[in-house]
Amino acid sequence: MDFVEMMRLRGQAAENIYFAQRDRELIDELHAHPEKLQKSAPDPSDSETDDHSDSNSNQAR
Repeated sequence: MDFVEMMRLRGQAAENIYFAQRDRELIDELHAHPEKLQKSAPDPSDSETDDHSDSNSNQAR
């Protein structure tokens, strides 16, 4: 393994460690405050009112 490849892998490892730690902190925060998850969850009734019903009429033209 040459020096450039080793440095690339080292940078990738540092990035993986950083984001794993960040993910763990966010997950711990959600476990500590589950009400935050409820506020940010999408409303299921919103998915039923998509504007995709018009796409069928456009296909017939």
